[in-house]
Amino acid sequence: MKSYMKTGCCILFVLGILLIISCGESNNSSATTAKEFVQKYSQAYKDENVGTIAKMTVPGKDQTEESFKDETKKDIKSRGFGYTAWTRTRYLSEEDRGRYIRVNVEIRGARSSIVLVKQEGVLKLVLNPSDYE
Repeated sequence: MKSYMKTGCCILFVLGILLIISCGESNNSSATTAKEFVQKYSQAYKDENVGTIAKMTVPGKDQTEESFKDETKKDIKSRGFGYTAWTRTRYLSEEDRGRYIRVNVEIRGARSSIVLVKQEGVLKLVLNPSDYE
């Protein structure tokens, strides 16, 4: 009887840990405000978390999620432009334009902007902003 209780407790413990991990991953890639998005996306690059970056991005028209992940992995490994920019990006302001949100950011002192759209209740980065403007 004690053996079954120990086994049952171990199984519940493992399931609990898996639940916490899966919820944590979901929360890391879910942003409902532009400021939160910029912070989480930047952190995902700092953590080199390609899965989170992909979940927070709308791939381009001629791009699959897998090809986006491959490009992102290469960029992170080589410390390319995307990696360098996103690890140094800071939120400045935003403008809700109905179909999308234009977010003003600062990258190493230079101002730029990104476009976010809401999909399934969370914000995602649009790689081709001209599709929305």
